[in-house]
Amino acid sequence: MRRLATVLGAILSLAGAARAAVPAGSPPPPLAIAGFAPERLKAFDVLMERQLSTGEIAGAVILLVRHGKVVLFKPYGLRDLIDPIPMRRDDIFRIRSQTKPVTALAMMMLYEQGLWKLDDPVTKFVPEFSNLRVANGVDAEGKLMLAPLSRPPTMRELMTHTAGFAYGLAPDGIADKAYFDARVLTSTNSQAMLTKIAGLPMISQPGARWYYSVAADIKGAIVEKLSGMSLAQFMAERIFTPLGMVDTAFYVAPEKAPRPGCVRRWWIDVNGSGLWPVLPDDPWRWRVGWRAAAQA
Repeated sequence: MRRLATVLGAILSLAGAARAAVPAGSPPPPLAIAGFAPERLKAFDVLMERQLSTGEIAGAVILLVRHGKVVLFKPYGLRDLIDPIPMRRDDIFRIRSQTKPVTALAMMMLYEQGLWKLDDPVTKFVPEFSNLRVANGVDAEGKLMLAPLSRPPTMRELMTHTAGFAYGLAPDGIADKAYFDARVLTSTNSQAMLTKIAGLPMISQPGARWYYSVAADIKGAIVEKLSGMSLAQFMAERIFTPLGMVDTAFYVAPEKAPRPGCVRRWWIDVNGSGLWPVLPDDPWRWRVGWRAAAQA
């Protein structure tokens, strides 16, 4: 994969999943059969119109399913604020961190194959982590102090965000700042990411605390190691294709290019403010360069 950071940003069309549940053009089942009160379902329209009118969202697609029956499948608003194209039921959306449960599913499939155990040390699959150290404050000169780990983190801890890894979404705290400065989440591939993490401080001793971390990305790299496939290939062949999720992928196929909604982000500087599209390589997660990235 070109960027493991896409583990946080796979693309999903809920419409594609819905097509497997109901044929195209089929009317929804009678609401009485589905167990819904028609007057209560109107609350969706009220809620969405309020969010659209206040600018909270540009558009959305609601899919409501109960007992395998599609009760409500409706688009609202626009695909793009600047180019006012109405939202459609088959538009494609970025699911970002919702890719993480899919990565966890991939891990559990490999668990069922007996390829790893909960109490295995992570170093069994990522030997690069054999010399990890934990951040232990700074000295009088402001230099980072490190302490050895009490033991290697386990796969159980990796699966539950208790392994002690940081994240680096923002430069908050010693360990997160180190991840942020190293741009762990924009590594060119999974091996480059693992190499970076191996040289960075842990935020805590293994098992000492829960911390939302880069663990999901590490799991993606382990899926690649255990399966011999890229994470994208594993998900496509083992999960998405068997489930008929024809619009789910890390990248949008050229023939589907018109369907993704345009994500735009506000920028503010001394010259004012405005909306710019978030481009594929936009470093928005670093909270800098939004305008420059959008103009590139």
